[in-house]
Amino acid sequence: MERRTEWSKVLLGAYAFLPAAAKAAKKEALSLAMSGFSYRGDLAALMGEIIACNRRIEGYINAKVITDGALRAIGSEKASLLKRRYRDMASIEAIARELGVSVRTAFRRCADALTSFAKANARRGYGDDWFEQRYSKDALFCKVAEMLCRRENAMPKTGCEAEDKPAAGMKRRSDAVPYAVV
Repeated sequence: MERRTEWSKVLLGAYAFLPAAAKAAKKEALSLAMSGFSYRGDLAALMGEIIACNRRIEGYINAKVITDGALRAIGSEKASLLKRRYRDMASIEAIARELGVSVRTAFRRCADALTSFAKANARRGYGDDWFEQRYSKDALFCKVAEMLCRRENAMPKTGCEAEDKPAAGMKRRSDAVPYAVV
């Protein structure tokens, strides 16, 4: 039976955006909290929106920590390959040239590294069902799934059903989030 790796691809693709996404959600939560002083509507709804922002921040931090742990678990060679393929969005052909191997060999190495990443997450209790339950409605992860779909010409089976909230203002950042809530 073939191990599913769709969520592993999405997680790796979203990795570079996670710190910026957490920062944007934090700004949104702060803005909502500050608007509460002059808010004339339903305060319970406002509190619900602030709590939703905080849950998104927690989810982004968790995703980064989970990814970091799995990348450490699979070893530096496989981790470098996955970072090159999914963070840097390098083509298999470019990776093959860099490694000095055939395209088929590069494809096999990438597939092996991705399977190792998925297994490392599954061993720690983070399988596709876990990711599906927590991230399938998050706009960031759904945008990354769409981006991967366009790139690979095949829809990742993530079940994303994001709301129409845009993941606006997101830029790649390499700085790490120093802590996590798992």
